[in-house]
Amino acid sequence: MHGTAIGVHGIVRALAQMRRLRSEPNSESFSDEAVLWQCLVPPKQVPRTVEVPLETPLVKEPLSVGSILMLQLEAAWPRAPDAELVFMQGHWNACPARAFVTGLLLMVWRRTLQESIAT
Repeated sequence: MHGTAIGVHGIVRALAQMRRLRSEPNSESFSDEAVLWQCLVPPKQVPRTVEVPLETPLVKEPLSVGSILMLQLEAAWPRAPDAELVFMQGHWNACPARAFVTGLLLMVWRRTLQESIAT
């Protein structure tokens, strides 16, 4: 449930940003990647459960299976501002909703482009 709440807030923020982006005169020329880059922002923090023993320089002892971490993504954003941070794709703590969220946002974006052509 916590993950869904985090995800919904992120989608709402992305849609609001998409609305602002769509109002720009050259918005039809943006690539899908550029739209996602402009609209996605990581959540403030996300919980993750360690599924295999994990060593990190941030703590002395390896983290054991079942440990729960609160990842401070918003705090990390200024130091690593790229789209990978939003979903942590390819990492142990990857967001399982990546495909759904990016697919939804791109579907909305493409629909706005179709609507502008139709009018």
